[in-house]
Amino acid sequence: MAIPLSRPALRPSILAAVLLIAGFLLAPALIELPFLVSKGYNEGWGAFLATHVLDENPLYPKSGALYANNYPPVSFYVIAGLGSLIGDHIIAGRLLSIVGLFWVGASIAAIVRLLGGQVLVALFSGLLFVAYLAAYHGYFVGMNEPQLLGHAIMLSGLIIFLRGGGRRSYLFLTALVMLIAGLVKHNLIALPIALTIWLFLHARKDFGFWLLSSFSLLSTALLILFLSYGDAFFVNVVTRGYSLALAVHQFVLWISPLHLYLTAAFLLVLLNHRSPGTILVGLYVLIAGIWGFFVSGGDGVWHNAVFDLVIAVVIAGGLFIGTFAHRCQERWPSRSITHVLVVILCLPILLKLPHTIGNLKRALTSLPRSEQLVAEDVAFIAGRKGPVLCENLALCYWAGKTLEADFFNLGQKLKAGLVSESALIASIENRAFSVIQMDEATGTSFRLPQRINEAISREYVITRSSRKSGVFLEPAEK
Repeated sequence: MAIPLSRPALRPSILAAVLLIAGFLLAPALIELPFLVSKGYNEGWGAFLATHVLDENPLYPKSGALYANNYPPVSFYVIAGLGSLIGDHIIAGRLLSIVGLFWVGASIAAIVRLLGGQVLVALFSGLLFVAYLAAYHGYFVGMNEPQLLGHAIMLSGLIIFLRGGGRRSYLFLTALVMLIAGLVKHNLIALPIALTIWLFLHARKDFGFWLLSSFSLLSTALLILFLSYGDAFFVNVVTRGYSLALAVHQFVLWISPLHLYLTAAFLLVLLNHRSPGTILVGLYVLIAGIWGFFVSGGDGVWHNAVFDLVIAVVIAGGLFIGTFAHRCQERWPSRSITHVLVVILCLPILLKLPHTIGNLKRALTSLPRSEQLVAEDVAFIAGRKGPVLCENLALCYWAGKTLEADFFNLGQKLKAGLVSESALIASIENRAFSVIQMDEATGTSFRLPQRINEAISREYVITRSSRKSGVFLEPAEK
């Protein structure tokens, strides 16, 4: 499956420069990693669910619960294990995210190399992904979210396939590893679909075995999930609203920095469409684009929806460098073409360097003070007896409270009629919660329906405001 590429090496000095750029772009996320300041909504949510692996609370609650778990189970077990060792599930998830990022970068380098790329160009491709994600999706870098870990495992499956040479044992292992990746994050279907289509087109004798293996493994996994969690698993995973208009808006926004890499992917297929390796990468780009567009319309879906597309076009970009240099080597020196293309592919990340300077300055100067403010808010919550509702679930997690509700999934359940709005309003009117934390200074949440916000406003008053954690509401005196 190797693609005929130019062999002249990339200068190590250029690769070293890309490494320095990637390190600089990563610095803010690495600095943020140990600080007890929430990076996003999912951090506290994921930490609470990881604790449910270790206690009597269900990992997948019944439909009437005020929270939900719409992720597969594997990541929660991994985070629970690591979190138990280091004492904090949020920090554990962040560490796994960083490991996943580097693992994906190394896997991209290995895939480019296995498809015929020169060693240093392959390493450049891996660094390019790390730098691009840090530059344009830094929100997800080093966050307690299993997306990158799932991609890392999925790409490991592709590496096994490429090294297998068509052997059935490797094909079965590929299916198993890709299934495990799907049990980490269920939106990772682009690469398995692309590989399935490729096998149908180029390895028909293996296609049937692949389908049989995949179906058997998937059926076994679904049976185990049902026996372990009952139908609650399936109800939790599919509870999410959808908007086509949102898909168009978000997908166009998220792929705008990818145009250069999409062009490289298109030119790779145009120049080398007879190569099976090129077809596999091209299918990955195509399916990742279609799937990324579709899932971008889900409520609460963020820019991780296009990570498969980013991975695919970076692989294609690395292969395009060698392909184009090979085609033009009779006119220009291959090494010169390689260097020019490397610089061109670095342009999108170079444009983000000034922005990173600001992020790095804020990380170095404001994080200690932010952590102190958050610690004060956590102490305030910990000092209140009884159930507490936190929109920022990390605050309740660090305060040692239990998971009563998560606002996003509660809002989704209320829309779907899975939770009784009148029953929830009755709980609010009965002052069932000692404190309600809201991110917005207004004391309302866009994640909750208007009637719920109105009930909270009637029965609770703001008693504390925070520069980092919004406002805290306690029952109004009557």
